[in-house]
Amino acid sequence: MNVLKKSLLASAVALSSATAVAELSMTIGAVSDYVYRGFSLGDAGAYASIDVASGGFYAGVWAISDGYGESDAGGSFGGASSIEYDIYAGYETEIAGVGVGIGYTAYEYTYGDGAEDEFSLSLSKGPLSVSFVDGEFADDSDYEWLIVGAEIGPFTITYGEEDESEYDYAEISAGTDVGAMSLGITLGGNSEGEDYLVLDLSTGIDL
Repeated sequence: MNVLKKSLLASAVALSSATAVAELSMTIGAVSDYVYRGFSLGDAGAYASIDVASGGFYAGVWAISDGYGESDAGGSFGGASSIEYDIYAGYETEIAGVGVGIGYTAYEYTYGDGAEDEFSLSLSKGPLSVSFVDGEFADDSDYEWLIVGAEIGPFTITYGEEDESEYDYAEISAGTDVGAMSLGITLGGNSEGEDYLVLDLSTGIDL
């Protein structure tokens, strides 16, 4: 973890601890397919996260074993050590009735040299939301995302567009609680003609 990532995570935790008693929680779950912003990034996988939040500040680490980056002895991908882990921190508040959030996320992988760093600004009002993302790949090339969302009854509709490649995706999702578990389902497609259906089963634990 580089100095910037360590500093941002430590600052978010320190600030949250100074403003109020921090809430610590953990989530564990599994997905039928690892899809992010319309991209299929792996097969079915288990994931877990640990988060601290207080006074609008938050920080955490999320990791998934996605079977994507490592090859086995036969040369095919899907080795057990294929793990992505994301480190994030940010602050959320409300200004004149509008939800405002700023955040930072570092995407790291146990395979290859790939990594991304993102800064984001999000705005929300009622059922509508919009996020602007400015990111950088490990090779110092940049990318930007515009992501809009709307909640209609039990459904959430999301549309995202990446400016450099003219790639976009759209999806609709819904979820429900089954006892102590949360079950989510997402149906989507992207501009490359790929459709996907993802099931997500998870549970949260207050620490």
